[in-house]
Amino acid sequence: MKLKKLTRNEFAKKIADAMVEPLDAENPDPQDNGYNWGLAHAELLFAGVEVETIKEMQSRLMNKREDR
Repeated sequence: MKLKKLTRNEFAKKIADAMVEPLDAENPDPQDNGYNWGLAHAELLFAGVEVETIKEMQSRLMNKREDR
C-alpha cells in the first residue's frame, strides 16, 4: 500500500466524501451520526484544534439539542 500525504483541503474533501447522508435528516440513525461526528472531529484535529476544545464544542451542541 502506498501512502499519499494530503493537504488540509484534500483531507477535508475526503472527509466530506466519506460522511454518511442520513435517510431521515430529522431523525438520523445514531450510528451514522456518531460516524459523521468522528469524521468531523478528525478534520478539526488535522486542522490543529485541541482535543479539549472539540469536547467543549460537542458538549455545548448536545446541551443546545436537549434545550429544544
